[in-house]
Amino acid sequence: MTAAISLRGVRKTYKKAGLRAVPVLQGLNLEVPEGQFLALMGPSGSGKTTILNLMGGIDRADSGEVIVCGCHLERLTSGQLGDWRANNVASSSSPTTCCRSSRPPPTSNCPCC
Repeated sequence: MTAAISLRGVRKTYKKAGLRAVPVLQGLNLEVPEGQFLALMGPSGSGKTTILNLMGGIDRADSGEVIVCGCHLERLTSGQLGDWRANNVASSSSPTTCCRSSRPPPTSNCPCC
């Protein structure tokens, strides 16, 4: 089965002025097959929201690959990432079909999907 979402070696650290850096994700690997539902569970501060923000193109990883529907989000410029979000990310109140189910396969010219 093809992965709809892949996170490979993803690292994310939050830094605030005057405070020490807080590593949240340290080399995360995650594959979500196409058509599969996923629940993220864990204690406060474990990185659940960070993972969702990375998958939705809201935030960027410090390193690693974030691939959604074949599109490498880490390779997109800020403008391309905004276009990608506008075309591919929906809130629960405005459902949309995502990824390969009704769209042509992604090309090397991201933003794709």
